[in-house]
Amino acid sequence: MKKVILFLVLLIASPVISKPVGGLKKIATIYVTADYITTDNLGYIYVVKKDELRKYNPADNSFESYSTKNSGNITYVDASNSMKLLLYYKDFSQVVFLDNRLGITGSPILFQDINLQQTTLACSSHNNGIIVYNTRDFELLRLDEKLESTFKTGNITQLTHQAINPSYLLQYTNDIYLSNPLSGILVFDLYGAFVKTIPVKDAMYFQVGGDNLYYLQSNKLFAYNLKTITTEEIVLPETGVKNFRVEKNKLYLQTESAVVTYLIE
Repeated sequence: MKKVILFLVLLIASPVISKPVGGLKKIATIYVTADYITTDNLGYIYVVKKDELRKYNPADNSFESYSTKNSGNITYVDASNSMKLLLYYKDFSQVVFLDNRLGITGSPILFQDINLQQTTLACSSHNNGIIVYNTRDFELLRLDEKLESTFKTGNITQLTHQAINPSYLLQYTNDIYLSNPLSGILVFDLYGAFVKTIPVKDAMYFQVGGDNLYYLQSNKLFAYNLKTITTEEIVLPETGVKNFRVEKNKLYLQTESAVVTYLIE
């Protein structure tokens, strides 16, 4: 725990600073090409390639896999609940839930069946809910286990006076984060009320952990501290980084041909 705290302290600085990362030890490499990666709080690595999802065990790089030819390619995997993974298929406007062995649970959820014709983003929410971005109405809505709406934000363009073309969506603790690369990252509360815009533009992907919001630009990892409103810019030990994850005391980097794991010392 002290090592993780030390790493997070190093990320907090008053001006924007650029410096190499120290205290990183490469501990594992999985040679695989991927469209997208994510991790869970147990340290398992999820690798998406077209319609296939692989779950790698970090102990020996063995993996389990899931794929289906009936839903197109996997757009997004939410592993915030390691016991109930959410897979979103944008082309088919569909969500599938998997258990921790990558077995499908329940029936696929087709948003068109509940009169949601145009969705582009979806993520897991508390109490087995789903948050969806509806492009037709420019709004976020939350669905409970019975697929009944518990809130709608209303037209976000009208709420924020910003043009909206969001790229990424997640819920972390009591906040919902929606990346709108043109203006920043929009934050909503658990009831769908707009809270603020974080001034981080051009973030197609991001991660929130502790007090920090992490995002990647120009092969550098940035940490925006949500409390101090400061940013640190960190040069990564790998080139050509496509994606990243920070999970407990490990840093995961996706390159063109591998997923590399570093221990944060």
